[in-house]
Amino acid sequence: GKPRPLPGKDEDRLWTEWLASSGQSGLLRCEEGFVVQFARLLTGKVDRIDQLPGFLGSSIDGQRFLVQTEKDKMPCLPVLKPAKGKDKDKTEVEREFVWKDGNEVHAALSPDGKTVAAAGQNVVCFFDVATGKERRYQHPTNVRQEILFRTLSVKFAADGSRIALIGNEGKVRILDVKDGRRIAE
Repeated sequence: GKPRPLPGKDEDRLWTEWLASSGQSGLLRCEEGFVVQFARLLTGKVDRIDQLPGFLGSSIDGQRFLVQTEKDKMPCLPVLKPAKGKDKDKTEVEREFVWKDGNEVHAALSPDGKTVAAAGQNVVCFFDVATGKERRYQHPTNVRQEILFRTLSVKFAADGSRIALIGNEGKVRILDVKDGRRIAE
């Protein structure tokens, strides 16, 4: 439990971001040069999960991870969980969602790890991780084509009831997760 000092030469190359936290665990993203590692801290023990390419987020308890990959030239959103038994340092796919609404998708995993929210230019989808069910909602804007809302990032509220679609030109759109209704823009 004692702090370990970093070697002086690496201090300017190490970057760490706290991604998720609960009372029992936390998840850190650590970058050093070109190496990206994810450390899951469980009751004081560091349990390393190395190289999750395309990492988008995790549940607050650090037990589910959302990544973006490609399957048959289409964006794919696998939800991973830590493997059990002798392979506990690895991850396994719990559920996989293929994005069929264009090449560009931005997604997030809810804090409880039960829902994936994904958004493209004109559609928002909520995927249930346990059942695989999908709910789709159109979200076009009634403005000129050149200033359409373009999603750049998706973030969940801490309680998981709303999402924020961060868009072009500093716009933010707030949607209700339950019914996809636009709350504010």
